[in-house]
Amino acid sequence: MNLSSKSSRNNEVHNVGYLPKIEIATQENITLTTPGAPAILAVVGTAKWGDMNTVQSFSSYATLLQYFKADKSGLTLAKATDLAYMNGASTVKCVRIGAAGAAKSVKSFAGAGAVPDVITVSAKYKGTYGDNVAVTILTKGSGRTMTVTDGKTTEYFTNNNNANGYASNAEIAAAVNLNSSLATIAVNNAALVTAVTLTYLTGGNDGVSGLAFSDVTTAFDNVLKLEDFDILLLPEWTSDADHATMVAKLDARAATDKKFAIFMAGPAVNESIATQKARTSVGSRLALCSPNAMYKPSYATVAIQFDGTYLAAAVAGQIARRDVESAVTRKSLTVAGIMADSTVSKKYYTNDEMEELLGVGIIPVSLINGEIKVARGVTRVSDLSSVFYELNIQRIVDYVKAQVNVKLDPFLGEANLDRVLNRMARVVDGVLQQDVLDEVLAAYNPTEVVLGVSPDTVNVNMSVQPTFAINFINVTLAITRI
Repeated sequence: MNLSSKSSRNNEVHNVGYLPKIEIATQENITLTTPGAPAILAVVGTAKWGDMNTVQSFSSYATLLQYFKADKSGLTLAKATDLAYMNGASTVKCVRIGAAGAAKSVKSFAGAGAVPDVITVSAKYKGTYGDNVAVTILTKGSGRTMTVTDGKTTEYFTNNNNANGYASNAEIAAAVNLNSSLATIAVNNAALVTAVTLTYLTGGNDGVSGLAFSDVTTAFDNVLKLEDFDILLLPEWTSDADHATMVAKLDARAATDKKFAIFMAGPAVNESIATQKARTSVGSRLALCSPNAMYKPSYATVAIQFDGTYLAAAVAGQIARRDVESAVTRKSLTVAGIMADSTVSKKYYTNDEMEELLGVGIIPVSLINGEIKVARGVTRVSDLSSVFYELNIQRIVDYVKAQVNVKLDPFLGEANLDRVLNRMARVVDGVLQQDVLDEVLAAYNPTEVVLGVSPDTVNVNMSVQPTFAINFINVTLAITRI
């Protein structure tokens, strides 16, 4: 394999600020190779149960469903994470979002003397799943007991089997609010609640209607931005403009917060190759997967065609299962199928069509040697001759930078002396040497650490040579800048 490279310094602009920081300027000296350690996925989407606008981390699809509940309404978190886990993901961080109309299921109950609405029982979370929650209130002695169930889990509130149950609405509410995973109670009147048989809460709303991309970006900015994750998925957001917005946010996050991730997405249902090629969103942190995924969710009897963001979830699962030194190129996907254009029953891309998509930095998936495989893992970098055209080059450089930032953080606050700078350089070289042993890097040049333009800044100049799984035979990779 014939490899060639060019070398140039990536000169960074150093802004004078109040926080001490480490600026890492990466020099080019890279041959054809890939990144290292199983990836963490982040998914922002909709569900019918669970807290909103908070980060929930899961190590399996089963525990995720226990929290968000099995989704027969086709909301996005359950579907996208299912495809990711089926293809090898191990850790997924989810953020559930909803529009202003999201609401909890509720039911008010009357009390002694026909006093209306003495207590209001609400589902613990907003969403339609709350309509499955039912309440039974029984008379026991002079008091009351309560049972709360969703048909799978039943919670009994008996005041430790006290002969008179709970003596007041306040006591019932205190027990339920402290211990229930299904409901909460607000007390509106002291008149003791009347006994009722199995009575369901009503009015739950998932908050899907009226959902806007601003709901996604708000959740990202407020709760996800500073979380550690490697790949971001936004199921069903296929707009070119939305993709550009999110790439800008990830670029800014990398620059200011030293946290690095790839945004994986895809085209709309039946989006033509011509339309995909006309997309203008670019960036080495954006990876578009094409075409659409065929997938059979739990609520369906046959496989359904879903847009390219769900294919991206499957590809992300394949990436997540591997160390960074193993590329997704030519890896088989676990999906029910793929669909290029259902209007003409076209399932697969031809070799020429895959070349067209690769020519604009889109990852094509097709039937290759009898299996559904990723043709090649690439990014939407604007300069296709850039080394960052290869998805795993971006991931490897991110991986190395993240390691170095962690190792150098304890040095912040120490004196700007040569011995300190030299020690920092040795620490970085120790990281890079281990990456060579782990086959994340093929080689590196000695690190140089020098003072920056302000007393709070040092520049760490690294020159690294990632390893990369072979994509093609007899290919010359012209490397420009990192």
